[in-house]
Amino acid sequence: MKRVLPISLASMTKPVTTVAMPQLVEQGLVELDEPMSDYLADFEAKPILLRVGADGPVLSEQTYTPTIRQLLSHSSGFGYSIWDERLFAISDFANFTPTYFLDEPLIAVPDSEWNYSTSTDWAGLIVERVSGQTLEAYFAEHVTRPLAMDDTSYMAGDRLRPRPSPRASGSDSCCRDRPDPRATGPVLPCSPQPASERVAIRLGRNRARNLIARLFISSSACVRSRLLT
Repeated sequence: MKRVLPISLASMTKPVTTVAMPQLVEQGLVELDEPMSDYLADFEAKPILLRVGADGPVLSEQTYTPTIRQLLSHSSGFGYSIWDERLFAISDFANFTPTYFLDEPLIAVPDSEWNYSTSTDWAGLIVERVSGQTLEAYFAEHVTRPLAMDDTSYMAGDRLRPRPSPRASGSDSCCRDRPDPRATGPVLPCSPQPASERVAIRLGRNRARNLIARLFISSSACVRSRLLT
């Protein structure tokens, strides 16, 4: 009998957050074209990282505050240190924390170009602030549970540990006889910090990975809940 292993969704959490934010927009709690600082009172406008010289980073004198729409479309000006050589050069990977992105500058003027980025991390923080819930709680109540994605969670726990599959056969490439040792521990460390999109979701059943497509389906035979109007 095959073993069903939890898997990490990694950046596939982005569509989940990108569904959560429009839900708040539909409730009138968030405006797409308002600056993100309207929802994060402690957010300070960011300079652009122009280059990194011998004496350190060179930043623009002008600062910018992206809008919610720019966050959701990855046109905010934020980047990722693993792909942008300027951010990479100033990153302290030895002391990495899940909130590393809070202190990073922009790499472009908002709305001037597309960059795959930490924009959705920021959007996740806004969902938490506006809803008053952690993303773990918000997703469960408003996204995953309505879609019957009951094994989707930020926390692995005993419920999501590797276990025998009820199917004796199948072609799922993620179901292998050799268990993944990384799937035996919690996804998030126990800490007072709220969960955010920045940390991957674990799934208890491999089939749940395919249910991510449900997020953008308004109605079908297998989806009985409508997430967005």
